[in-house]
Amino acid sequence: MLSLGSLLIAVMAAWLMDSPQVLIKTLAGIAAAGLLLESIGLIAHARYLRAGEGEAQAAWYLQNTQYGKTTRLRNGLMALNIAALIGVAYAGLSGVSGILAGIVLALSMLLVAYIGRILFYALVIPTTMPGHFFWKNPGFIEHARQFGLADRGNTGVVSERHHPFDVAELMKTVRENSISDMLAHVRWILTGKAG
Repeated sequence: MLSLGSLLIAVMAAWLMDSPQVLIKTLAGIAAAGLLLESIGLIAHARYLRAGEGEAQAAWYLQNTQYGKTTRLRNGLMALNIAALIGVAYAGLSGVSGILAGIVLALSMLLVAYIGRILFYALVIPTTMPGHFFWKNPGFIEHARQFGLADRGNTGVVSERHHPFDVAELMKTVRENSISDMLAHVRWILTGKAG
């Protein structure tokens, strides 16, 4: 609210007002405060995830391994944006270079917000969230199978269950495959090694 709301008002002020410098300086300070509050929240959340168990620990691990570069990009851009906003709050923006700097800063702030949403949807372990947002998420697939959600067609998860033994299917498999293929398959089942 503070950072993106200030950004929206600043863009409109720059477009509609004749001399928006005082307003832009004020809004830059408010936006910097908003990003500082968000940073504090991210730091507190990171501490919680690091010390947590289960889903929190899984999210922390993924955030620092699979999505580590994305997380560092978001955090680095956020720090740069805070510094730039403090500079704008102090000195303002003027001339063509100020307009270009303001555009780059606005795009960077939007990118930080966008990356934050991406990380949220990639890292949330979806035990209580709608399944359609998390198709193909291993945590949701396991949850859906465990609690019977996989039996519903709209979750997009195939249920794993035992099927009655089909003699006709066995005979068809025996006719269509060689003995060496079947032995290799049995070896693969027992040892986990193909061939």
